[in-house]
Amino acid sequence: MKLKNAHLQPLQRCKFRVRGLVTAEELEDDEAEEALEEVRVDFERFGEVQEIVIVKGEEVDYLVGDVAVTFQNSLNAASAFDAYKGKVFGGKTVTCTWEMQSDGEKNPVVVVSGMLTPEELEDPDEVADVKEEMMQIFTKHGQVKDLQLSEVTGEATVSFSEECDAVKVVQVMNGSIYGGRDVTARLRYSNGKAHSDGESATNQAEMATKRVATPIIPPTESPELQNLVGLFLKRLAALQERAHTQNKASKRSRRLVLGMHEVLRGLRCNKVVLLIIATDLNGGEAVEEKYRELVTIATEHDVPILAPVNRRKFGRMLQKSVRVSCVGVYSVEGANGLYQQILQNMRSIT
Repeated sequence: MKLKNAHLQPLQRCKFRVRGLVTAEELEDDEAEEALEEVRVDFERFGEVQEIVIVKGEEVDYLVGDVAVTFQNSLNAASAFDAYKGKVFGGKTVTCTWEMQSDGEKNPVVVVSGMLTPEELEDPDEVADVKEEMMQIFTKHGQVKDLQLSEVTGEATVSFSEECDAVKVVQVMNGSIYGGRDVTARLRYSNGKAHSDGESATNQAEMATKRVATPIIPPTESPELQNLVGLFLKRLAALQERAHTQNKASKRSRRLVLGMHEVLRGLRCNKVVLLIIATDLNGGEAVEEKYRELVTIATEHDVPILAPVNRRKFGRMLQKSVRVSCVGVYSVEGANGLYQQILQNMRSIT
């Protein structure tokens, strides 16, 4: 049986693990989605990629930050493997490991993209309802063992008891439309064992080297400004939460947005009135270039820019358990007094 885009091509020598390309730190803040996208773009230079997963929790043969990449074609996989093996990235030596699977180890899992967006999974109160809805859809095709929804990408990962049911879902859903969005579905097999290329414990220890944070704009770290920004953001977050509680479907009450993609979208639509960036932005050259683009657009639109605190303190200001790299303020209504004080303080610093 032949599926669209050859989604069921055998995985032998098409899948390998990359260690040292992504750090665990990059998965703790609001930039995990950007890290995944950057990695995907890098690997797609070698050919069509069936799946890329960045491990967020320790698993058998995997560490946090490991990248599991599966190509459609074994020759493309071999080219990528050779290109990354031994490469020094951000001060760390990258190692690659082929992943081999036997028929007895296969556990059919379908990864579906396009049915959900990260925004639909932002509210914890709504996630249970969304998951129930997704479960009803997938159980029509067979017995579902497990269903996981990614808050970062919006992807649904579904484990089926029978391989034939997983195959059927890929056939039905891949290329379909859901909620006005294009849906892609791909099959993978979990619980594979890794076949090492000979990496040593010494190499693994060397991979602990951290990337060096690069300042995008001069820091504005006065204690008074930090205090004002903290009060300002807490006020806006409270107003936004209150408005969202009253009308969960409305986005007109949005006061601020977090993360590079959302802030960039707001800047391009000329909605952002204030751009706040952390002092310790962290990532490779491609990520840094994206942030420089934010600064460039904000400057062109005469949007004030400040960098008062690091990512960890930034997250605490917004009462988030993760680190935050940037915020775009849409509206200062309800906190205009604090906003004017921030502008005045910025002028006194510069």
